Amino acid sequence: MAGTLARECARHETTAFTSCEMLDACAAAGDLRRATQWCRVAEEFAARYGSPYLYVRCRVLYGAVLVRAGELARAEAELRAALEAADGAGPLWRAQVLAALAEVRLARGGLEEAEVLVERCAGHPAAAAAAAGVRLARGDAAGAAAVLERRCGPAVGRPADGMVSVAGSAAVPALALLVRARLDLGDVAGAAAAAACMEAGGEATLAAGRVALAAGDVAGAVDALERAVSRFVLDEDPLQAARARVELARALVSSRPQAAVAAARAALACLDAAGAGPDADAAAALLRALGVAGRTGPRGLGVLSEREQQVLRLVGLGLSNAEIAERLHISPKTASHHVSHVLTKLGVRNRAAAAAHAEAQRPVG
Repeated sequence: MAGTLARECARHETTAFTSCEMLDACAAAGDLRRATQWCRVAEEFAARYGSPYLYVRCRVLYGAVLVRAGELARAEAELRAALEAADGAGPLWRAQVLAALAEVRLARGGLEEAEVLVERCAGHPAAAAAAAGVRLARGDAAGAAAVLERRCGPAVGRPADGMVSVAGSAAVPALALLVRARLDLGDVAGAAAAAACMEAGGEATLAAGRVALAAGDVAGAVDALERAVSRFVLDEDPLQAARARVELARALVSSRPQAAVAAARAALACLDAAGAGPDADAAAALLRALGVAGRTGPRGLGVLSEREQQVLRLVGLGLSNAEIAERLHISPKTASHHVSHVLTKLGVRNRAAAAAHAEAQRPVG
């Protein structure tokens, strides 16, 4: 790799492909330091020789490393930079960028933008996980399962004409979502079948823990989820470790409530710090159900998604739900949901209190 980028290779396409293989390895290993170094060098090569393919793929892979490191805001910035250059890299990589950006926006609570991004790459195999994630966030588990079964059908023993066969590590994200979708539908056997097809690792262990808990095997769930947390910590994947801790807390509620509180608190701290709004909200809700304050100290704008911050500002200006909907180009029903979520997250009872909160958060000067 070093020799290739130092111009010891005369063929530029060889340089581009070698660079991408190196960045692929960094992404798989979650090696943020090395990925940062090679991304910078590869970017210089792309600027010198005009390789939009290398520039875009570099950014997508670096974004994946940043997500794994819990750096969601930085990952989004990298992917937005990639999107600006994606037209020159071809339709495949444009779809990859759109799908990756949709997944990051979804993780940060930007459901509506994620939906728009998915629509822009609809039908592309790369968009399956993002499309399913949007449907799950909307409460459409059946729709999510349908999308994922078209993508993963042969891998879970349900072959059908036109399905795309996936295997190994490439199948893991889609299969992990399929496990969640089937569990939401009450299809424990189907979820177990999907989990059994996953390549060994933290994701497979997390999926097995979810299935065990849904099947009523609490001891098996706790064992699997504790192993999943340990694996994600070892892999330096803090977001997935936090998500596994939320599931572990759920498994510990009845037998070891104090341990459940500790696991949920650790998860919430990590998820809040990463800006993973929906997952942080789930951890906070679990803590409230356990009779513990989900978040301590004054609630700031950091607990709100970007869209919810926009809604709060408009509430502070005295706009009605209908007026907010018109201003943000969303439906009145969606505006109402956003206002309700804002009140809940801020711990206030009415719009007047939310407006007062918005005024208190307004920068001085």
